[in-house]
Amino acid sequence: MSKYSHFWGKIVSLMLVIGALVSYNEVLNYKDAKAAELIETDEEAAVEAGVLEIKEEYNYVSVGEVTKYKDGTFSGSAKGYGGDIEVNVTLSDGKITGIEIVSAKGEDREYMSMAESVMEDMISSGNTSVDTVSGATLTSNGIINAVKVAVSEAEYTETVKESQSE
Repeated sequence: MSKYSHFWGKIVSLMLVIGALVSYNEVLNYKDAKAAELIETDEEAAVEAGVLEIKEEYNYVSVGEVTKYKDGTFSGSAKGYGGDIEVNVTLSDGKITGIEIVSAKGEDREYMSMAESVMEDMISSGNTSVDTVSGATLTSNGIINAVKVAVSEAEYTETVKESQSE
């Protein structure tokens, strides 16, 4: 029996440590629940109890660069299934409002007619983040990439400096 007494002593010690940890976790959960309840019911008392901190509001200057787009019609070209696809893209207020295919000489008519729906998608969303057409993926990508090239021609950055308060 003395051979196992050391082993059982370790097991009992381990169980006591686990019990203490579980109890401590329950105390923390109770404390968090009470703090949340206090914040919901009485914000001023929560501040006094130190469970809620209200920070002062500060004015700050925000400086950064913003990407903008010129209004107008811009041209772009990209490789499709059968060759280059050239487009004219009209932008207004930073959004795509019109797309015209100028040239797509090497494209298969069937693929092109299927892929043209991406133009409607780009106009309705106002941007180039659209899905390709299944069965006409290369032609769809050609149109989307040509539009992206045209839009990049209209792109410029503007530095913004403004005072704001939180």
